[in-house]
Amino acid sequence: QGPMPIGADDQDPAVFQVNQIIDGKYPVRRVMGGGGSGKVYEVYDEIFDRVCALKVFSESDLSLDFIKQEARTLKEIKHRNIVQVYGWGRLSGSGRLYLLSEFVDGDELTKFTTPDQLLPVREAVQAVLDLLSALEDLHPNVDRIEELRVKMEEGEISEEEFDEMRRLQGEGWLHRDIKPANLMRTKTGLKVVDFNIAARAGQAGRTVVGTYGYMLPDIGIMPWSADGDLFATGVVLYELVTGYHPYPDRQPNAEDEPM
Repeated sequence: QGPMPIGADDQDPAVFQVNQIIDGKYPVRRVMGGGGSGKVYEVYDEIFDRVCALKVFSESDLSLDFIKQEARTLKEIKHRNIVQVYGWGRLSGSGRLYLLSEFVDGDELTKFTTPDQLLPVREAVQAVLDLLSALEDLHPNVDRIEELRVKMEEGEISEEEFDEMRRLQGEGWLHRDIKPANLMRTKTGLKVVDFNIAARAGQAGRTVVGTYGYMLPDIGIMPWSADGDLFATGVVLYELVTGYHPYPDRQPNAEDEPM
């Protein structure tokens, strides 16, 4: 049986099965799953002869901001450890948006965060080094910002350096949802995925977003910074090496030391 096209008159044109065609262009090879923001499919792009991941967002009214955020972030960042985005579209019938991106063939790091299925320590550390390399490209230039901040505190900063510091503080992106489920282990290294709550470093504010268990205790009190992603990276490393979350009840707080 050949692929079955989905048109505007179908009962729910935002849910697809194997062999159906999304938006008249992308035959579904596999239903990969998904979460609250939408469903993900493995599809084939006939024009460019490549396998892709296609994410159909759950809510047509709410997804435009998410897809803009994810697409714009990934368009700016080209890094071997960050998933690439290829394009987007809107489904006839439901009006729901979708994002077409690189197909990442691998396992979520969640698979390797239990005591009975840990990676060798060397592989766990390499996965985190890949993540840190991706974040270095994603984040503002924190080393230069700190250097300029110290000069400002000492009263030695020039007007040009002050302008540079302000500019650097607004550049770059924050992922804001680093966790094992958004990190894929592949044959060629780690891939960071799911950027739909990423934000410009200078516009992140004090918004409480992310996943409990991987958020700094002061999220919502202090503005978002690269520290939030780096704290989550530390939690991920701890889980990969020990098989346990570092905090009781998976709730980071300022009072308890990691276990």
